[in-house]
Amino acid sequence: MKKVTCLLAALLLACGLSWAQTTDVLNHDVIGVNGTTYSTWTGITSNSDAVYAGNTAGGNNAIQMRSNNSNSGIITTASGGVVTNITVVWNENTTAGRTLNVYGKNAAYSAASDLYGNNAGTLIGTIVCNEGESTELDIDDEYAFIGIRSASGALYLDEVSITWGEGSGVTPPSIEASNVEIAYDATEGAIAYTINNPVDGGELTAATEAEWLTIGTVGETVPFTCTVNEDGAAREAVVTLTYTYGEHAINQAVTVTQAGNPNALDNISDITATGAYAVQGTIVAMSQRGFIVGDGTGYVYYYNTNYDQSAYAIGDMVKLAGNVVVYGGDCIVREDGSFVIIDFNDWPSFSRCREEAAEAIVSKLIVDS
Repeated sequence: MKKVTCLLAALLLACGLSWAQTTDVLNHDVIGVNGTTYSTWTGITSNSDAVYAGNTAGGNNAIQMRSNNSNSGIITTASGGVVTNITVVWNENTTAGRTLNVYGKNAAYSAASDLYGNNAGTLIGTIVCNEGESTELDIDDEYAFIGIRSASGALYLDEVSITWGEGSGVTPPSIEASNVEIAYDATEGAIAYTINNPVDGGELTAATEAEWLTIGTVGETVPFTCTVNEDGAAREAVVTLTYTYGEHAINQAVTVTQAGNPNALDNISDITATGAYAVQGTIVAMSQRGFIVGDGTGYVYYYNTNYDQSAYAIGDMVKLAGNVVVYGGDCIVREDGSFVIIDFNDWPSFSRCREEAAEAIVSKLIVDS
């Protein structure tokens, strides 16, 4: 029996096969999510040591994924070794040309939402639906963790097979870096990073498409210069760190967030939706529950049932900063500057006095006989 075992092992090696290859198979039944409602699940295992988690639905009795909401996909929270192949059997209800993005990294994922942000890892490649046929992606670089998600639109997968190998036994490099927050008036900053398991000759570079931020010479940190944020809203720049070693490269995205300028003012006419704004203007009307401010471009209502009415007067210049929670509406301003709110975002505007308003409106109509 010993001779037979040795001979079989020799034949497998001669054919390019390996004892160390293990394939996990995920499908609708294994994941256990039914219907078209998306659910988050964790702790799924198959044949390897990998542990899978994700957010999917079960439409068409398949693994259903989407790209909107930025939280759908499948990831590994524990490794099965080094991933070598991803094979997909497409459900016939998937539109031809729809694409599955495959990501890899050497640190564990925590949730499928990681695939939509800085923690996605490296986009290894894509698998495109080809009229329902099985398609696959061979992976040459060594990644201990894998993630898959839809590039755009709904996908239906009858089966996903993930093959794991032992790899070279050497842990590949990985990048650790945290997001950075800076003040609105900052003109410089730096991104701290760590290269785990660096390789001789490896090099880190950084790049961004943001026009307001410029990357400096990379050293122990990634320095940058930036302009003062003149806008009241915060802004973000995504900086991509790339570590290149030999023919391989890994990426890590870092977000630099610059706070909004607290001294910046918005025109009232710029208020086109709910949100945070800062305006300055003249009080043109008052009531016991607030006042109306105009700045020449429009009007905004400051609502506060506890404000000190005696501290303000029509004609006063005031600055308002806060959140607009209702946009649009109607009010009546009386001759003395007081006003009455009719409604906000309600139709018809005179719903609470419809009959009286109808009579008043009709009395003003000129009808040609």
